[in-house]
Amino acid sequence: MSDMDLNNVMEFDHVIEVHVDGSVTDAPTGIWGPELCDGELLQGGTAGTGWTLMNGYSGQYNYRGPIMHASEFIGGKMAHDILSEPGFYVALTDNADGWAVARKDSERRCAACGGRFHNPTWGCIRPTLAEGTS
Repeated sequence: MSDMDLNNVMEFDHVIEVHVDGSVTDAPTGIWGPELCDGELLQGGTAGTGWTLMNGYSGQYNYRGPIMHASEFIGGKMAHDILSEPGFYVALTDNADGWAVARKDSERRCAACGGRFHNPTWGCIRPTLAEGTS
């Protein structure tokens, strides 16, 4: 999936799931994203807990927080990081301040490594790391 494809799929308040193989689907029924207000996540209720904001992707001068300017989009390093880490993702608006992306771990992860060492191109690389040949 290209950066622009991901940007188009991730409409505001639309939760997606990135799978271990790097594919992207709509999140299963019942998975709701949190709300964002003044840069803070409002969790609980239908959204549950465990959501975190992705930081450090904005091109705004001298700013590395989670809030993106309205002119920015989901692409580049942010898109790469989203597609390489399985989980749930949602783009959220923050009043008039901009927008941000929240992520939450998915229960469906690589059985061998939990998804943390899984690469969509090479598969699970944990056995290599465990053998000390990193």
